[in-house]
Amino acid sequence: MAYWVRVAFIFAGIVIWPLSDKTQLVEPLFWLTSGLILGGLLSEPLWRRPMWLYSLLTAIACVYILLAGMDAAWLVPILLAVYPFARTSSGQWQAGALPSALVAASILCSPTGIAATFVWLLTTVILFYMMWQFALWHRQNHQQQEKIDELQYEQKQLRRRFLEHEDAAKQRERTRIARDVHDSVGHQLTALMMQLQVAEMKVQDPVIAEAKQTARTALAEMRSAVRALESEEERGVAMIIRLIRKLEAEGHVRVTFTTEAGALSVPLSEEQNVALYRFVQEGLTNAMRHSYAKEIDVHLAVVGKRTYVATLKNEAKPEAVREGFGLTQLRNRFEQLHGWFRASNEDGMFIVEGAFPIERTTAIENDSFS
Repeated sequence: MAYWVRVAFIFAGIVIWPLSDKTQLVEPLFWLTSGLILGGLLSEPLWRRPMWLYSLLTAIACVYILLAGMDAAWLVPILLAVYPFARTSSGQWQAGALPSALVAASILCSPTGIAATFVWLLTTVILFYMMWQFALWHRQNHQQQEKIDELQYEQKQLRRRFLEHEDAAKQRERTRIARDVHDSVGHQLTALMMQLQVAEMKVQDPVIAEAKQTARTALAEMRSAVRALESEEERGVAMIIRLIRKLEAEGHVRVTFTTEAGALSVPLSEEQNVALYRFVQEGLTNAMRHSYAKEIDVHLAVVGKRTYVATLKNEAKPEAVREGFGLTQLRNRFEQLHGWFRASNEDGMFIVEGAFPIERTTAIENDSFS
């Protein structure tokens, strides 16, 4: 039962008191009791264990009813007594035993006679059972909704992993085809050009010269086709942007992606691209899974033209960081690239940082087609 709904029900029950006996409006005891109950309800968020608050309020309401000798005023203490049952789990039903015992004892001690006492006791049991069943239904419905949300989240995770595996398979196939063409056709065309050059040196024939030029053109076109085939593969920042768009659509989070000069244009090796992609992927997934962050900051930068630095930040509870499998794998990736990796929790922010040197990347890329 929501807090303000509960307050409204109990307030309505207090209003019934003077309606059943108008003389209560001039009684200081009525105003004192009403003020204590409403004041106690408004102070509920300050209590670490509201069960004791509701036990006290139930006792105050029962004492007032017994002193005032009212017959139709038990709705307020019943509502106060039932709340602990609705708040605690089924294994902690003892939390509502004290206020319920207070209500039952007050009804039995009521001076309205045995018959009236039995009627009120029966009414109390019926109302309690109905509200208890409603609380159980509400709790079960809430648990089912949580399970549905978890299953939907897992479904999105599986779908994203499937797409990632599919993209990875496509990328491996493109890379294999490009290497096969480069290693087989490219080497054969190079060998053919060398043979034509030798033949041209021995025999001055325009046909041989034309054949050599045709072979040179074919080799250039083959290399251009291989480069074009590899360029179709999304790498580095392009893959990260695609990943961010997916997670924003699936997880309802806002990702701020910023870069500094050089972060988008610097060439990276295949291992560095993969490490950068896994860094952002693991950081975003970890933030959504454990801290339920709604805003995540991703920042890429090149420091001193020699070091590539990636940083990811999101709000989180102030607690010690324990590296699981994903963060440990990230640390291994960056250390294999002769870099460093750090995960920390500072001032309510979970921060993941990683860096690796890039001074030899250009040479690696330029040698890929030699």
